[in-house]
Amino acid sequence: SIRGGAFRNESMPFGMELDGALVVDLADDSTAVTAGVQIGWRVHAVGSERVPAEALGAATKVLRAAEMKAVAALDGQSKDVHVRFVTEEPEHWKQAIRNVQREMQRGDAPKRK
Repeated sequence: SIRGGAFRNESMPFGMELDGALVVDLADDSTAVTAGVQIGWRVHAVGSERVPAEALGAATKVLRAAEMKAVAALDGQSKDVHVRFVTEEPEHWKQAIRNVQREMQRGDAPKRK
C-alpha cells in the first residue's frame, strides 16, 4: 500500500520515475521511498487494474490517477493505493548466478581472498 499526498511532479506519481512500467528513479522525499519501493521493480497492477509493461506512459497515467483519487477522498482522509510490483533479477545477474552454481557443482567454487 502506498499512502500520502500527491507528489509535486505529476510525471512522477508517488515520486516514482517510470520507463514503461519499470521504476527507474525515486525522489528522496517521496511516498514510494517511504513505502519501500525499489529501482528495478516493475508495476504490475494498481488496485485491480493491470498495467501494460511496455506501453509508454500507461503506468504513469494509472498511478497518477490513483494518486489523485486517494488525495481527493470524500472524507478528507488520504486512502491507501494498492500497487503490485514484479521483481526480477537482471539477466546478467542470472547468468552470474548460473556460472557460480556450475562452478560449485564441479567443486571449483571461487575462493575468497
